[in-house]
Amino acid sequence: MRATTLDNHLRTPREVRAMNEPSREWNAPMSAFGSALVVLDDDRAARASTLVLQELGLTVDLTSSLDAAIEWIEAAHYEVVIAAGRDAVQSAEFAWQVRYLSRETRIVLLGEPGFQAVGLDDLGVEVVAAPVDVNGLMAVLGPTSS
Repeated sequence: MRATTLDNHLRTPREVRAMNEPSREWNAPMSAFGSALVVLDDDRAARASTLVLQELGLTVDLTSSLDAAIEWIEAAHYEVVIAAGRDAVQSAEFAWQVRYLSRETRIVLLGEPGFQAVGLDDLGVEVVAAPVDVNGLMAVLGPTSS
């Protein structure tokens, strides 16, 4: 239970902090292998991405808004974030925010035709040409064959 502002004036700062901390009893991982965030407004690409990520054993969260995605990334750890690459500036800003919040997260952008991926390599962003299908995504995201 989170403390509200009205409740806070009746409690000590230590009590308020304790109320706002997440419960230590419920910290089970979302998946044995982690979780992924899909930030796509194209239903076909979102469905293909979700199928591939679930096949890889990841729990998948979906959103179509970059702002909502940043809020999710602030709240949870994701192994992979897949987003649409349409506008180079907006994509670079999004990738920078993801990298700032979660240095180890793998970032994959589905680049629309004509998408300029300038500077994204420096952030460790992988750009996959859209449109994508399940087989193409599995080739990119799946385990590498030795």
